[in-house]
Amino acid sequence: MREYGMLHALPLSFFSRPFYQDVAHNWRGTGLLYLLLLLAAAWVPLTIALQAWLSRLVTTSLLPFADQIPPITIRHGQATVEAKQPCLIKDPATNRVAIILDTTGDITSLEGSQASLLLTRTKLFVRRGPHHIAVHDLAAFGTLHISREVVVRLALWLKGPLLILAYPLAVLCSYAYLLLQATVCAGLGLILAREREPQFNYQTSLRLAILATTPSVVIATAAGLLGLRAPVFLGCLAGLALTLAYLYFAIKASLGPRVSDLGASPDVPSFSP
Repeated sequence: MREYGMLHALPLSFFSRPFYQDVAHNWRGTGLLYLLLLLAAAWVPLTIALQAWLSRLVTTSLLPFADQIPPITIRHGQATVEAKQPCLIKDPATNRVAIILDTTGDITSLEGSQASLLLTRTKLFVRRGPHHIAVHDLAAFGTLHISREVVVRLALWLKGPLLILAYPLAVLCSYAYLLLQATVCAGLGLILAREREPQFNYQTSLRLAILATTPSVVIATAAGLLGLRAPVFLGCLAGLALTLAYLYFAIKASLGPRVSDLGASPDVPSFSP
């Protein structure tokens, strides 16, 4: 009989041997539903935080920028700007020139300027770093029209439909990744466990591997809400290492005599499919 439910996993997965014993011996299935529900819950506060950040970005940056943007048309590899040139678009936060529009030929490079973008009649210059400027031929852009109205529509799209699409996409992508990770970890766990207990099966190992991802998901969610950032590769590597560590802890716990938090007597290990 199960002693712990899914909600117990959030705190107990960090430290409880009896919890992992219960998962191994009394839970059923592979834990796929648990992983989906965990990620669905984790992405709710992250999506809300993303919405707040995007709202600030739109209000403080995009909309003030939009008020400065004249109608721009790119066609057949050439740009036309319906404004007096050079047209200087400033960053509202710093009042520094961020974008230069000049199709007259007076300004032909970003040298000597702190601007990040320069649009000439046939080229787009983009500052990639202190010493690197990328140059793009406008012929690659096809036909394009940019105006204040276009930027405003983009801003409203960022605040609305994008977030509606972002939540299920984030849940599904993270679910696919963590399921793949758990599948591999479960195989490693099975090899480790069967050296000591031949009855240990892959389904149990996968269930433990999925529950062992809980601490890394909780920590990653908290870090995201606190605004802590790390390269994606390092974050994935840290999550994998933490999951493997907890899987090892879970397997060691499940192979030992079962001792309930409720004071039940130890018994011989058996593993539920």
